[in-house]
Amino acid sequence: MGWNAVCVAFGVLIVDDDRLFLEAAHDLLEREGLRVVGVAATAAEALRRAEELRPEVVLVDIMLGGGRAGSTWPGAWPNTTGEAGQR
Repeated sequence: MGWNAVCVAFGVLIVDDDRLFLEAAHDLLEREGLRVVGVAATAAEALRRAEELRPEVVLVDIMLGGGRAGSTWPGAWPNTTGEAGQR
């Protein structure tokens, strides 16, 4: 079984305020076999979409809006600790 056979089951939410990046990331992830369940351009929208869609993976621009918002969110995501993305 290839890695993308496992990853296709994961729902991914992409969060970035750069529309070109959102489109490119969406296309790349889907081309690689992942299931993109949604996109968001603001922190507030991302939290609403995460609650609604319950993605397994959230790809977040940590400099969203020009600030540090993305790096302070992990504890705010439903049912997460944020530890997986912090290395």
